[in-house]
Amino acid sequence: SGYNAYEYDLVTVANVSYPTSSPGGLVQLTSPLKYDHRIEAFLSGSEQQSGHGAKNQWWRNTQMSPEVGLLTRNIRIVGGEDSLQSIAKDTFGCRVIVGAVQRGFSVYSGKTEIDGVEFANCGQSGLTLKRDPRYAIVFKGIGDSSKGSFVRNSAFHDNFNTALGIHLSKGITVQNNVIFSTVGSSLIVGGADNKVLSNLAILMKTVQGIAVSDNHVLDYPSNFEVGGLDNEVRDNAAGGSERLSFSHPGSACNSDGSPLTSSNAKFWGNTAHSGLLGLKVVGLAEECTSVGGFTVSRHWDYGVFSWTASSLVITDVAIAVGRTGINSNVFGPDPVRHLFEDKTVKLRNSLIVGELPTEDACNTPRPPYAPQTSFRFNDGKAGIMMSTFSKSRGKMDGTGPWHRPKSYPAVRGAVEVSDVAFARFSPVPASSPSCMVNQFAVTNNPLSPDAMHPLRLQRSIRLDVREDSLVYMFPPNVAWINQEDCVDMDCDGPKHSIVVDLDGTFTGTSLGKPGSIVPEAELRFDQNRLPIALLADGETGVLRRPADLSVLRGIARGAPGNLSASTGGCEWRPSLNSYKCAGLQHAMLVLENMDADSEVRRVSPVALRGGDTGQGKYVDLLNGPMDHGWCTYYTCLKRLSTFYSTVVLDTDYELWLTGSNPSHWRFHL
Repeated sequence: SGYNAYEYDLVTVANVSYPTSSPGGLVQLTSPLKYDHRIEAFLSGSEQQSGHGAKNQWWRNTQMSPEVGLLTRNIRIVGGEDSLQSIAKDTFGCRVIVGAVQRGFSVYSGKTEIDGVEFANCGQSGLTLKRDPRYAIVFKGIGDSSKGSFVRNSAFHDNFNTALGIHLSKGITVQNNVIFSTVGSSLIVGGADNKVLSNLAILMKTVQGIAVSDNHVLDYPSNFEVGGLDNEVRDNAAGGSERLSFSHPGSACNSDGSPLTSSNAKFWGNTAHSGLLGLKVVGLAEECTSVGGFTVSRHWDYGVFSWTASSLVITDVAIAVGRTGINSNVFGPDPVRHLFEDKTVKLRNSLIVGELPTEDACNTPRPPYAPQTSFRFNDGKAGIMMSTFSKSRGKMDGTGPWHRPKSYPAVRGAVEVSDVAFARFSPVPASSPSCMVNQFAVTNNPLSPDAMHPLRLQRSIRLDVREDSLVYMFPPNVAWINQEDCVDMDCDGPKHSIVVDLDGTFTGTSLGKPGSIVPEAELRFDQNRLPIALLADGETGVLRRPADLSVLRGIARGAPGNLSASTGGCEWRPSLNSYKCAGLQHAMLVLENMDADSEVRRVSPVALRGGDTGQGKYVDLLNGPMDHGWCTYYTCLKRLSTFYSTVVLDTDYELWLTGSNPSHWRFHL
């Protein structure tokens, strides 16, 4: 039940008795357990009783439980007993194929009913092509003829490949099976209308072998690898994986865009622990993808991660954060072609816990098989890492961190978080007060250089969340200031990430009134980069001193140092590396240069000037996105002239350009 998938116990039961002193029964083992296995509640007793506001607080009694599975059956299919370890060296054994053959004009299709069978030492390592998958058992190319087939109450252990796979077959039920120690995904389900119900999968190893941490490992198999929108995956448990626990496309939302519920969702009631990533959502729906009913804990990298082409709704999830609880990203359409859609990520009715009550965050080693691209120990924790809306999907393999975008930001996007409880986030873990592992309910994405669209919260619940652990805004990487990336200024994204609290329940400002948290946009502000047109006096033409025009720098924040919900203002919070604001309505304003040469003619730095406080106006300098192109072996030295700024609503602004003014602008608010 820890982070390491290899902390399992394989034991033999000596006796089972039912004494009156133990109503549930007493199990005697032939040897003691090596590891601690405990049931842990996500919330303490007092936390379960406190907090109000969420409309459906199903998560109050959420807990993480280690699983127990029986590996032996009376009917056995075994690839040799392997007493001399010869099979383990050759890495191949038995396999069962259920398929179709053609004889003349007749096609004979297999149909199989397997119940209570043990598969051991089966499959062949490394051979995973769908045209010849060497699994322990595979349903291949049967189509509708496979309807009614099932594999139930069976056990798969010590196999050299996937335990069970379904390809181009329909209507197969896989239920109440125990899978232990596979090489590659434990279960692979394609086709359509298949059901994967109440199965347990423990110890999924990568194709490359045990404890692989090579930075160039591209394979990211799963305990449960499911494709297709029509396959039902319910009430399964993943209890240990070198990579992913669940990979699922999600389901199409209801016709009105609302999320699916427990009554009609294809993916629901699943749990996972002890892996690198709990749930990867690839998203096959056209308009809206829905995923929910998921409980995840002790995953080193991400609890839930996604790059979807559609909007995404996540509902009814409970996450105990490893390093990042949720990072959900959306791609498309192409901003270079000036296309846009109002895509969103919505998180509803969920629980995000920074630290389990018994977790020792400072003395938990990174799993030995984690690739070098995984989070480091001292990277801290984030309940929600802000989403990136981009032109194209980021890479989801071993070539780099998954949350690093690879293309220009999309024009529009937004994240909406409602009825979500945040619990036990503090800068110093309670379990290890001498160790600093920063824990924040929300952070921006430190690897997203160009833009992070707004994150808006409402009806939040805070349970033992410290004020200085609400949000952290990472600054832009100074290494991005080079000819191949952002050229001569900071990238804009980290300096213009905004968290908007619509009703004050997250930031703790006056209830019912908005609050926001904005970063230090004035970081490394260079007054000598102000556009020359701004410096010229409009009446006399005399150049004014840059210092006189930039007394107030960065995002408009009202009267300096005035954190007041009634008058509107912000206050610098060093622990958040950002300003906490009350009474101001911050929003993203996108300035889109529509000219044909918008990618090759630079007009930045762009100055946005507004928010008169009586002491002057705020001046914010914008640089634009970094160069994301590759022309042969070099960057293309092209940068899109679309600018993602942060403004205060109901405020007048002036726009000043270093280059000549485009003939056609488009503004998005």
